[in-house]
Amino acid sequence: MQKQLLYLLLAIGIPILIALVCSGGARQLRTWGFSLAAFAAVAANIAAVLIAPRLLPKMAALGSLKWNWTGKAAAITVTLLIYACLPRELRKEAGILSLPKPPEWKSVGAVSAGLVIFLWVATYVFREGRPVTPETLWYQATMPGLDEEAMFRGVLLALLVAAFAKPWHVAGIRVGWGALPIVAFFGIAHGLFVGVNGDALQTIIVTGVMGAGLLWLKERTSSIWIAVLVHNLANVGGQFANAAPL
Repeated sequence: MQKQLLYLLLAIGIPILIALVCSGGARQLRTWGFSLAAFAAVAANIAAVLIAPRLLPKMAALGSLKWNWTGKAAAITVTLLIYACLPRELRKEAGILSLPKPPEWKSVGAVSAGLVIFLWVATYVFREGRPVTPETLWYQATMPGLDEEAMFRGVLLALLVAAFAKPWHVAGIRVGWGALPIVAFFGIAHGLFVGVNGDALQTIIVTGVMGAGLLWLKERTSSIWIAVLVHNLANVGGQFANAAPL
């Protein structure tokens, strides 16, 4: 577990340092402050996912479950606590309590459908033939999107926007150097620990593309909730694609 935690911290810390150097923000105390806060938020989230199952005794009703429900629930709790401590403007930026308000829905629908189909096809191509269980479907329909969108496209993005602002206008949204650590970490973290058929690189690429698309959805709608829906829908369908005969 110590190696897992170290690798994940490096996966978020190094991209943040690159963003600091490339943006010119390394000379500004404010940029350093919000960057460190972003790093600490991710570290707390990771620690909750990895450590909570070891610290909390298994409840009788959860003893037979195979997925890390305890860790994800703890991570969501940690994220919400961090969110509650943010200044009002950053809570608004995080979009956790905001309803989706895109300038128009056509592009949001197209990107959402594209991301779902992309993950389903990629999962089918690299499928492992594992059977689908009811627990897996319930888990994938809830936990990944709620945890990861609230943290990465919510709290983390808000902190990195405070650090690096959003000076660029790309594909109908405003972004900045803060997008780099989010997309990089999302891909690398999945590649390190859930690589398909043992191939980390293909997983990093696929989830990196997904991460970029989910970030676009969040910024386009000013809310995490379309991204949550797309994330979980893609995961659920991906389970059936992965279960297809080899």
